[in-house]
Amino acid sequence: MSAQNEHKTVKEWSAHNQPRERLEQLGASALTDAELLAILVRTGTPKMNVIDCCSALLADNNNNLNTISRLSVQQLSKYEGIGKVKAITLLAAIELGKRRSLQQWDKPQAINTSTDAFDILQPLLCDLNHEEIWVLLLNNRHHVIDRRKVSQGGLTATIADIRIIMRYALEAQATSIILAHNHPSGAAYPSKEDDHLTQKVQTACQTLDIKLIDHIIVAHNLKYSYADNGKL
Repeated sequence: MSAQNEHKTVKEWSAHNQPRERLEQLGASALTDAELLAILVRTGTPKMNVIDCCSALLADNNNNLNTISRLSVQQLSKYEGIGKVKAITLLAAIELGKRRSLQQWDKPQAINTSTDAFDILQPLLCDLNHEEIWVLLLNNRHHVIDRRKVSQGGLTATIADIRIIMRYALEAQATSIILAHNHPSGAAYPSKEDDHLTQKVQTACQTLDIKLIDHIIVAHNLKYSYADNGKL
């Protein structure tokens, strides 16, 4: 922020410094996270202009939009200049971005590496405050046929029914699968329970001549791959 804009409302800034005008002239990619949030929040407070409010929100959440996306309406509303309506607007915009990412997998997509699978799974699981187990169903060319949620649990665990996983695979005529779940804590390493689940699913897959390619743990922006670590 330039010195001439300090202690002014955004409307009092010169036109070329205002977020909306900058977006129109330069494109959305030219704006900072604070400026993009400011366009959604629109107004600040008598003490803080809208960009300062958004900068404070970012700073309090490690300048990480993924962290902000995990806040509730009530938590966001506590920030100065936000309030309930603006909190809902922010979460709606973040959810649209997430859904856009999810739609990118709709074209036939081959899974050749754990990163390929992570790119599909991360938008599904990265922002959750509870654990979920998902399965990617693949054909014999390792193209994704479908993705299915197996179970949803609490903050630290969820229970997977192996029969449901196998049923999904058989219904889709999948020749291989990738198991996945998230760690809301952000810990990118498996627990003993994760190892036990992997072994049970692998045994069931071998019985039905289906290959378990990987078990991926999504920990926000990090991943753990059983295949990459030689555990499959």
